Amino acid sequence: MSGRKQDDVIPASGPEVKPGQLADGTPVVDILGIRFPRWTRERALEALLESLREHRTAGVCFPDMSSMNVAYEQPDFRRLLQERLLVLNDGAGLAWASWRRGKPFPANLNGTDLMPALLGAAPAGTRVYLVGSRPDVIERARSRMAARFPDIAFVGHEHGFFDVAGEEAVASEIARCKPDIVMVGMGNPRQVRFIGRRLDDPRLQGILWLAVGGFFEYWGGTLRRAPEWARKARLEWLFIVSQQPIKSRRYFEGIPRFLARCVSADLQGAHDWPGVDDEGRSAASPTIRSHVKGLARKTTARLARATGSGDPDVPRILCYHGVSHRSEDEWCVTPDQLHQQMEELARSRVPVDLATIVAWLRGEAELPPRAVAVTFDDGYLDVLKYGAPILARHGVPGAVFVSPGLVRGGATAAHSAFQVRRPLMDGAQVREIAGAGWTLGSHGMTHAPLARLDAGQARHEIVDSRTELELLLGRPVTLLAYPYGTPGTVSARDRALAAEAGYDAAMVAVTGRLQRSSDRFALPRSKVLGTDDPRTFTAILDGALDVWRVIERTH
Repeated sequence: MSGRKQDDVIPASGPEVKPGQLADGTPVVDILGIRFPRWTRERALEALLESLREHRTAGVCFPDMSSMNVAYEQPDFRRLLQERLLVLNDGAGLAWASWRRGKPFPANLNGTDLMPALLGAAPAGTRVYLVGSRPDVIERARSRMAARFPDIAFVGHEHGFFDVAGEEAVASEIARCKPDIVMVGMGNPRQVRFIGRRLDDPRLQGILWLAVGGFFEYWGGTLRRAPEWARKARLEWLFIVSQQPIKSRRYFEGIPRFLARCVSADLQGAHDWPGVDDEGRSAASPTIRSHVKGLARKTTARLARATGSGDPDVPRILCYHGVSHRSEDEWCVTPDQLHQQMEELARSRVPVDLATIVAWLRGEAELPPRAVAVTFDDGYLDVLKYGAPILARHGVPGAVFVSPGLVRGGATAAHSAFQVRRPLMDGAQVREIAGAGWTLGSHGMTHAPLARLDAGQARHEIVDSRTELELLLGRPVTLLAYPYGTPGTVSARDRALAAEAGYDAAMVAVTGRLQRSSDRFALPRSKVLGTDDPRTFTAILDGALDVWRVIERTH
């Protein structure tokens, strides 16, 4: 077992922001960066009833081992568990991990057992709304729960088969019903992302949100509980697999993966909850893969220089993503890096805005030699905090491409393929950076890989994102940067949609020079990575790294 002390508690002078708003003095254990209170079943139930009685807006999740694996792999889901929800332990995997840490859980706090106890102890007249499962299952679950708990008012229900676009109607119906409790059973991470999007909704305050997973399947009759002996032996998961073989992989592959991750975190001292700061939660350095990629870019640039490749006079567009002191991967540069790069750009190139480049492409204006435009994708808050002042200091115009669905709904509104790594700008902050003179463009509605969507979904991402962004800014939006921007994620259909939607130009993320004959709806941009040293950056400007597009086009 780990040699850490037995009774970690949140100190009386603890942090201002606590996960799940845990009270000072709460015994806790951190597992893979997620903080759990070490509560008895009675204490957990009292905490839920306290939130209910005080009409506090709160979210509660009961992650098991498989949900912890998802949190390990998806930073936006992990941050919701770290920052926004009360997280209670479910299952044998977490019990084992807490035992290894020398701070075992006193009880298994799974939602399947706690929810009936909560409904049984809730004040008469408590209003409950149910969201999740198939229409027939949720109807049966509501009917059976109403019969079992006659003093509870089950004021409404909705099945779980709606998308982000249809979520607003569900939220409006919940607001109309004025519940005290909303139970959401759509599986992780979807149910937690749904709750995360609604915790700050002004119409939905004073609600206790409960992420209950497969709870409705039991009450709706599609799943049977494991017998008491199996639950005591912590083998309930095996009983679930016997009824739902589709979940076999989740457990038979997920169990060793979780155990290995816990052992690795033990050895590296990497279990601890990282706390909450204003720019990111992980202080991890770029991965080994990122360093290898950075070394390959350096080597490629030097070989290209040796063969005389490149043309420093042609115009080009640079593509950045984030700016942070605590870089998690190659997509983020530090403020010092950006300062040095903008200093070099202002000294040896001619910074221009995207409108000037578009006018040149249309034959309406001329560009000076060595013209370079600077863009940022995704709309991270650190671009406003660090990037904008640095560019202003050096007289470099900036452009940022944002996804209005994420501006409105936060990281949890992102398409499932996109992992949001740090805080994003909200609507007021997007208007602030626009007011500072930056060009604002669309990055799709939810940062979805467009080529993998059907025609209707792609149109929504490309066309509706422009409309929503124009409403937010109160001015025309004429530029699009395709999410991901690689050949595997952008098709000829998507380029045609961008033209049809009325954009002046659309950009990919494939390194290359601009020419007047360039397709305005597939303009190349040269990515700048956190692992690029000064010589590599100069090679990007000179075109010595243009050969890198051969690798980018394989993605």
